[in-house]
Amino acid sequence: MLKHYVELFYPGTIVANTKVLSVKTRTSFDATELSANCYAYRFFDVSELSVNGELLKGERKNYSSMTYFGRVMTLQDVEAEYPEATILINNMKRNRLDKIVRSRTGNFDTVGENDSVVSGM
Repeated sequence: MLKHYVELFYPGTIVANTKVLSVKTRTSFDATELSANCYAYRFFDVSELSVNGELLKGERKNYSSMTYFGRVMTLQDVEAEYPEATILINNMKRNRLDKIVRSRTGNFDTVGENDSVVSGM
């Protein structure tokens, strides 16, 4: 049986803290109920099979794109609003990042071509 999950992202010390919840369907998930500390989420699926009372789970697959709560910022935006963020600015230039997202929790993340950003700041 194919089960659906949502992975929620929260600020961490070095990497994001995550929480995984089971959902009936991807379309039934209500993101408006998430705490203000959650800055992004994505869906994935897992094949699960019960054998002799033991639940066997496959690897995560069918990842969705990320949905961020925040604001898309261009390099020009970052330079104008955060001129002291020299490491971020240099990384954007070096890696040819046209845009990033500043999440509602204040962290900066790369935003993929298929990712979406919901105003949340």
